[in-house]
Amino acid sequence: MIETTHILGKKWAIAILTDIRFGKFKGFYQFTLKTKITPRMLSKQLKELEKAELLKKNANTNEYSLTKKSQEILQILDKVKKWNIKWNNVPQTCLNRSCTECNLFLENKATN
Repeated sequence: MIETTHILGKKWAIAILTDIRFGKFKGFYQFTLKTKITPRMLSKQLKELEKAELLKKNANTNEYSLTKKSQEILQILDKVKKWNIKWNNVPQTCLNRSCTECNLFLENKATN
C-alpha cells in the first residue's frame, strides 16, 4: 500500500493531477516543455500516481485520466485552494485553473 500523502507531497504530483483534471495535460513531451520537468522525472511521477491509483492510463491511447480516488482528493485540494485565497491573497482564478497555469507556480519553478 502506498501512502497517498507521500505521493501528493512530491514536487510534481498535484501539478500533474490538476493539468489532467482541467484538460491541460496534452501529452508527455508538451508537459515537459511547459514545466521544465525532466522526462525521467515525469515518467517516474506518472508511474507513482498510477501505482497509488490516482491515475489510470489508457493502454490504447497512452492518455491518462483521473480515478474516483483522485477526483475525491482534488475536492479536498479545492478546499485548500479556497483557504489559500482567503488567507494568502492568492487570486480567485486559482480555483478554476491547473497549477501549471498559475503565475505563482511558474515563478516558483523559475527560481528552483
